[in-house]
Amino acid sequence: MFPKISGKPIQLTCSEPALPEFPDLLFGSSIDNDISFFDATAYLQNKGLSVTVTDFFQKYEAPIEALMSAYGMEADQVCQFNHEGHYLIDGNFAYLFISFVEPDFLAYMCDRIHELFTNGFCISDTYLVQVAKSRLTKNVLETILEN
Repeated sequence: MFPKISGKPIQLTCSEPALPEFPDLLFGSSIDNDISFFDATAYLQNKGLSVTVTDFFQKYEAPIEALMSAYGMEADQVCQFNHEGHYLIDGNFAYLFISFVEPDFLAYMCDRIHELFTNGFCISDTYLVQVAKSRLTKNVLETILEN
């Protein structure tokens, strides 16, 4: 069964929100090999989602295998259990995981990639809001909202 998890649980608690748009997706780095993992179990629990980590691995098997091949990874490197019994997934799979558990994010990613390839650059919604708030006056922002 995929994922292939072998060995004893690792002593890693993921506690760092590395992506501002996804503060519930917590990351940590393994001391043994300095690989960044995210806690998929905690994310699903915190968001109250009904899908499971196993669902992700079953339904997204083809794109997971494509990424494994691109990154030169073996199946046993993708996912680990930690001492709390949580699934910790290699950080390279974070966006794929989010696109599975939050389908609107997949459309968002495709839109941003389209912007990147057609315009040569793209920016996140969070960055756009931060820049607008720092550069535009309250009156200008209110005028924008009215129109």
